Amino acid sequence: MKKAFASALFITFVAIGVTWALMWLFAQNAYGFVPASAMLKSAIVSILIAFPTGWLLEDQKKQLSDTTDRLRESQRMLRQTLEEMKRSSQYDCLTSVLNRGTFFEKLEKLQDAGANGAVLMIDADDFKSINDRFGHATGDRALKILADSISIALGGNDLVGRLGGEEFAVFLHEANRLEAEMTAEKIRRSICEFEFWATDYRAHPLSVSIGGDMLTPFNTMLEALAGADNCLYVAKRNGKNSCAFAAPRKPNGEGAKTSGQFAA
Repeated sequence: MKKAFASALFITFVAIGVTWALMWLFAQNAYGFVPASAMLKSAIVSILIAFPTGWLLEDQKKQLSDTTDRLRESQRMLRQTLEEMKRSSQYDCLTSVLNRGTFFEKLEKLQDAGANGAVLMIDADDFKSINDRFGHATGDRALKILADSISIALGGNDLVGRLGGEEFAVFLHEANRLEAEMTAEKIRRSICEFEFWATDYRAHPLSVSIGGDMLTPFNTMLEALAGADNCLYVAKRNGKNSCAFAAPRKPNGEGAKTSGQFAA
């Protein structure tokens, strides 16, 4: 309000000054003087026209500024909404790791770029018993613990995704075989040693079986995934809570049999 009044007053004074200057310029040249009544009338007219005009301009300026601020806020909220929608379309809503589609999409891009590394398939052991005995809410807590334990063990360029149910997949970017085996064991051990309380009074053990295979120039991503999946079943047959890796492949594609297993 004060700003609008001051702006209108300023415009009014300017209008009066300009009007008097023009009257003086033309009347002085024509008549040699400017009648006082004419100057008074011109001042009154300037006040009647310039003051409301200045007030209106300041009000419109404020409205325009408010509209611009609202548009900026709307754009910010729209960008935030789009980012949240993008994230929700890429990440599993329960565990906050990549969902199945996004994981395989990123994996395919890495393969197209010629990336090497290791693929791990991770499955929770006897997970159905948790849901059956303690309910799905407890099972959801267990899944979050699994996802967090896996994510903590990975590097910044590695990928982890939830393929569905209690099954996860990992890609260790540019990892060699020894690094992959160490990471798999680190994941297995951290989950096995975690003290999971299914209820306030009852702890329940958690464990995973892990199968691994290497992505090299001698195989494709699908072959590496299939090899890791086969090794996962080997780890299950070995008593669960264990890891198994496919043997190194030869240039002709041979050598995909499971080579080593290690457990707690």
